[in-house]
Amino acid sequence: MDDYTTESLANPAEAAIEAAGLRVEQREMPQLVRLVSRRMPADRESVAEALCQVRRKPWTGRLLDLANRFGESWVRRADAEAAAGRVTDPEIGDEGLREELREVVAARLRAAGATPEAALEAIASELLEATGHLLPADRHATLAQQVAHAHGMDRAATAGFVAAAIRAED
Repeated sequence: MDDYTTESLANPAEAAIEAAGLRVEQREMPQLVRLVSRRMPADRESVAEALCQVRRKPWTGRLLDLANRFGESWVRRADAEAAAGRVTDPEIGDEGLREELREVVAARLRAAGATPEAALEAIASELLEATGHLLPADRHATLAQQVAHAHGMDRAATAGFVAAAIRAED
């Protein structure tokens, strides 16, 4: 609770939050107090779950921002929301968030087609329909890599798949 201090803790929920020893920002406190009040008596785990709930919306935005920075236009808001919803550590960092997102996106890429080729074609077509243009070659290669990984291809097979995807796109 580095960012939140009070002279006296006005209610049991605030006391439980303080006792949990988690870093809580002042702007998070009102919603966190309401959520913890519903979970009373609240232990550290209950406070951590509530804090994760408070942070899901900001995490979703952060994940979308990171996906955008990495040029991953195939990442949907629903993917980011699902990834944020999986988080159980309220103090997770960007890399942990990205790992959750990778797992969610991998599941969607597996579901997009029975084979890596079919999945890549489905996602690329979906993006073309949504944006009206093809992915740049480097982004297409990144998507192909993620599809290969999602479908469990080993390193050598992934390299071959990505090279074939780039040739087909050219």
